[in-house]
Amino acid sequence: MASLSDSVAVLKGVGEKRLTALNKLGINTINDLLTYYPRRYDDLSLKDLKTAVDGQKVTV
Repeated sequence: MASLSDSVAVLKGVGEKRLTALNKLGINTINDLLTYYPRRYDDLSLKDLKTAVDGQKVTV
């Protein structure tokens, strides 16, 4: 079993390309991956068109 201080390279599905991409984000360990939060979040929940504001992105 992997520990939180292990490299993300030990995880299934993390190959050379994905490891490089994660490292560019500063994600080097499993702990880094678990505590990484994106700086932007898009709300993709469904909205009524009548409640949409001009210029607002909505999912219908």
